[in-house]
Amino acid sequence: MDTRTKIVSLEQARRLADDWRQGGEAVRAVIGYFDPLLPEFVSRLRAAAEGGRLVAVVAAPQDAYLEARARAELAAALDFVDAVVMGEDAGGLGDLLSLDEPGLRREFIEYVRRQSQC
Repeated sequence: MDTRTKIVSLEQARRLADDWRQGGEAVRAVIGYFDPLLPEFVSRLRAAAEGGRLVAVVAAPQDAYLEARARAELAAALDFVDAVVMGEDAGGLGDLLSLDEPGLRREFIEYVRRQSQC
């Protein structure tokens, strides 16, 4: 399977999330830089994905090590990530997904920010 097919537009992500919810599945989103994708990030993402579908939103840091597409492909390669939305396509994401664990998302973003300052 070409995991790059999991990189979708905001509109596609909306349709997927609706379909998953109609099927009784929980949908969660995690926003991060994925620049780089460290083992601790992978563990946190795996935990967020438990019991539902996971959409990864690839945010755009000011000074990224990797290009946005490469970061999206890294996230898409994780078997427990169901869809990836690139930051420039993520406007209105709050309306798209109900975040079951907003504290996890906030904690993850802060962790990524701290790591990117090293």
